[in-house]
Amino acid sequence: MKVEPGARELLEAARAALVNEVIPLLPADKRYAALMAANAMAISIRELSLPATEAGERGRLAALLGQPASDPIAEANR
Repeated sequence: MKVEPGARELLEAARAALVNEVIPLLPADKRYAALMAANAMAISIRELSLPATEAGERGRLAALLGQPASDPIAEANR
């Protein structure tokens, strides 16, 4: 079975290549823009990880309160 990388994994690989291979070769006056792009990629990687974290947190909180876990997106679409 072939498993392809997801968006987070692709961003991580692209960011690593940018930081480790491309930025060191750039002239000093071009590095700032490339570092901003690498930082934006890092922020995107973190944000891609948030939904699962938030869903887990909601589930744990619901269990602690003795309530069923809710899906705010499904509720908003009702």
